[in-house]
Amino acid sequence: MKCALLKKHVPQSQLEERTVQQLQDWEFHLTAADEHLLSDSGWLEHLEMGQRWRARLEGRSNLDQNKTQVFSSSRVRCLESGKSFMDGLFNNQLPIVEDDEKIRFYADCAAYIEGVEEAEESHREALLFETMEPLRVIPEKVFEKTGIVLTKEEAELCWNMCRYELAWYPGFSSPWCALFSEQDIKAYEFREDLHYYYVNGYGYNITRLMTQPLWSDLMGRLVSLQQNGAQEDPNIVLLFGHSETVHPFIASLGIHKDLTDLKASDWPAEKRKWRTSRICSFAANLDIIVNQCQVKGSTLGSELRVSLFHQETEIAFPSGLSTLQEFIQQYQYLADTDFNELCDANAPVITVL
Repeated sequence: MKCALLKKHVPQSQLEERTVQQLQDWEFHLTAADEHLLSDSGWLEHLEMGQRWRARLEGRSNLDQNKTQVFSSSRVRCLESGKSFMDGLFNNQLPIVEDDEKIRFYADCAAYIEGVEEAEESHREALLFETMEPLRVIPEKVFEKTGIVLTKEEAELCWNMCRYELAWYPGFSSPWCALFSEQDIKAYEFREDLHYYYVNGYGYNITRLMTQPLWSDLMGRLVSLQQNGAQEDPNIVLLFGHSETVHPFIASLGIHKDLTDLKASDWPAEKRKWRTSRICSFAANLDIIVNQCQVKGSTLGSELRVSLFHQETEIAFPSGLSTLQEFIQQYQYLADTDFNELCDANAPVITVL
């Protein structure tokens, strides 16, 4: 494609000279092995995020390395993310426990894999949108701009190179982005949102219910804290997983949920809450923090309150809950779900929410 673009670059082409020069200099250095590695920008992003959390928590919480547990998926990229975050939070490394059963729960849920991830119905809206004008005309628009004919798959490859290079090399202007208009990028983003909504988000009940291993661990710790007080160890638990971990957990919390299911016909849906680029970007993060707060006028003197942070910004729980007791009452059912029964491949057909 690079050679074709350069060969077709004629005076009437809409490609700028700067873009042409960038394409002439562009080289692809990645190998298949790099797919599982954390990029330099990813390491820096987690390091700086850890530093920001240290600044937030110092003086307000006990940042004690000896009372911290760290869990990760067995994947190298997750392990490296944990290491860089700890460098930022503690200026030190702590042991990481690999726990795929808890963090990669989706890989152990046969009913989800067969009934959602691999099911044609789950991809229907995204595939439908591919037939609609905003996405269908992108190869034609690229031809008008460059003079080369691209298939749908080749145009999407150029878009992938554009977006990943922007993420991997901050401050770098990828020449592949010049092939697309802002409308084209929005169309690709909307197609991705449709995909993740049904495969990893709110489309099916099982997706949020299969987060049970995470909720079981979380609720066990919170109930223990409620019963035994703030001295319970550990007081910091860090988990590093994948987008397939984060998206379902977002759905289980009930946040970023639109009033109706996202449909291809909703395009452009500018005000939709389900935007993957915002809610589950690289280094996406969810944080649940419990604080012991003084309550004016209460005979108890203090109570345990829960705060929810997403992408380092505090957000409200959908129900407006604020206390630990309310949190446990609302979400305990997720911890109590029978994971083995839920994920039995012979279970009844999963229904759309």
